[in-house]
Amino acid sequence: MRLMDFKKYILSPQPDSDIIPVRIIDKSSKHLSNSAKLIRKLSVKDGIYADMKDTYVVDFGKYVVGRYKQIGGETVGCGDFPDPIRYTLSNNKWSAFRYVKVSGKVDYLGVRIDRNVSLPIGPNDYKGKFLCSDDLLNKIWYSAAYTVQLCAMRNKKTEKGRYEFFDGPKRDRRLFLWFDSAGNETFYYVFNNMDVAKTSYDYVLNHGKDGNFVTRDTPDPIVIDVSGFTEADLWELYNYSGDLDYLRKFYPEPINTHIKKQVLPRRVKNGLYSCNLMIPVGPNFELSMPNQAYVYRGLISAAKIAEIFGDNNKKNYYKKRAEELKEAVNKHLWSSTKGAYVFSEGAEHVDQLGNSLAIILDLPDKERAEKILQYFKDHHWRLYHWKKGKKGWGKYNPAGSTDFDRPWLAGDKDFNPSFKSWAWDINPDNFSNCGNYNYCISPYCIGWEIEAHFKMGQDKDALDLTRRCFGNMVKKGPGTFWEHIHYSGKSGYELALAGERIRSACHRWSGKIGAVLSKYILGIKAAEPGFKKVSIIPHIGDLSWAQGQITTNYGEIKVYWEKTLKSFAEDISIPQCSKGLFALPKPVDQAYINKRLVWDKGKFFPIIPEIKNTFQDTNYVYFDVIKGGKYQLSGKLK
Repeated sequence: MRLMDFKKYILSPQPDSDIIPVRIIDKSSKHLSNSAKLIRKLSVKDGIYADMKDTYVVDFGKYVVGRYKQIGGETVGCGDFPDPIRYTLSNNKWSAFRYVKVSGKVDYLGVRIDRNVSLPIGPNDYKGKFLCSDDLLNKIWYSAAYTVQLCAMRNKKTEKGRYEFFDGPKRDRRLFLWFDSAGNETFYYVFNNMDVAKTSYDYVLNHGKDGNFVTRDTPDPIVIDVSGFTEADLWELYNYSGDLDYLRKFYPEPINTHIKKQVLPRRVKNGLYSCNLMIPVGPNFELSMPNQAYVYRGLISAAKIAEIFGDNNKKNYYKKRAEELKEAVNKHLWSSTKGAYVFSEGAEHVDQLGNSLAIILDLPDKERAEKILQYFKDHHWRLYHWKKGKKGWGKYNPAGSTDFDRPWLAGDKDFNPSFKSWAWDINPDNFSNCGNYNYCISPYCIGWEIEAHFKMGQDKDALDLTRRCFGNMVKKGPGTFWEHIHYSGKSGYELALAGERIRSACHRWSGKIGAVLSKYILGIKAAEPGFKKVSIIPHIGDLSWAQGQITTNYGEIKVYWEKTLKSFAEDISIPQCSKGLFALPKPVDQAYINKRLVWDKGKFFPIIPEIKNTFQDTNYVYFDVIKGGKYQLSGKLK
């Protein structure tokens, strides 16, 4: 197993330390020629002042969350980007930002990484690792890790001020599950930390009465989960951790009451469900395709949980309700003309999120799933032109894929001029109200689309979209992933009106991409809860090698693979008490395990006791491993 240098990518500072600035820029964002000299003066409390005679912008090099410290001079404000500086900032108060605008004579600038604010995680606390032959993908993975880390914060309103999952460290700063739980799995893969999740879902358990699972903390109005988000989150937590005792706190109650009183009553006459939705919003969103996908996911998760506890009656009941919903979705929302699911029955628009979730959840068959992904590439991947001349789709969008195939415009048959919602405006270019889901790029939605491409074996497309969307954010900063992006690629932060409630530049739901890369490029998934059985099926794309690991309750799982023109090789290590399902990508015609020939042109040779059997499909040759340990797999490519 090779050991690569991963530490240079880690953005996490050492807890209980001070972060100091790395450079200074002027009003035009140009690097000052005397920046290094000024930084040396600012980084030490010695009474030697740096003369910031103009108003300079100080760059801390990455997004920081902590207690701001300044000696001397005047603080003008702070921001996530150098221009504009939007936030107020007070000395010795905690905040979140990357840039600070200061003036006057300053002795010291720093940010104290305070464990009373955010979860104390340093470079040595990374239990998961990722590296590959593409440096940009490496930066994306570690930015995702840093994003979800900064969203694990201390909630002072709880009894012991425990750490919980927040949506972001800057704006809302409160417990937020619901859509933001998309970032949970990355937190597990990187830190193997279940305590933050358990504390968060304990809040749900303790504050939900009569099956009312809450999705977020105050001060805003409490929103009740009516779509099965909580069941899906709990299954994901159990699938990674294998902690049956914690899951038992929720089953049979209050999960069965929640499904009975909050989810199933949302079913309407045509078999679809009318639910609340946060993104992407659009006319008739209550009965939208994303809502159907979420309810289906919740019902399937509830069925899996019931099965774990031997409750076959409930398992079969939830599976039946899910199958009924699947039938209704394919009957009422599939458009044979478009080759995709429309946003709602009778709608003309096609949304990214609902269709991506549908593929991941196996709502369409293989033929329909491939049509959906082609529709994405022909529409969502291309910028839609509507302002001048002929309307239509143009070149590929260098910043990603849009939430809808085109904007909602006056004159569209499914347009409702009276429709109003948060972060939605009739003018797609209006980002003054914190953003606009009429037509935008959503890192949250794109995370699901990337996984859908991987699931269907379209690895190069998945990597292309990853590089465009998340690579754009890596290049622009501030080192974390944004909540919301204009369809042109600009952040919502840059376009919103001044104020404290603008779009977040560090948002947990955008951290999902980290787990996606670990699950598909490294290929590491739990084939049985808690990684009692480990699935390692790498997706190669255009990469030449990848390496990484995760930590589970059974121990470490490590993977290294390398591809050349004539061969493919994997080094795999799984815990002794785990089993495995390993795969070599085609076109291999011979396969070796620990240097012994075990498969040749479709014939299996059972000469290694730990290899139980083998099978194949169009993409891989699989090996069923009944005992943990270290394995070297290699295959000759045709």
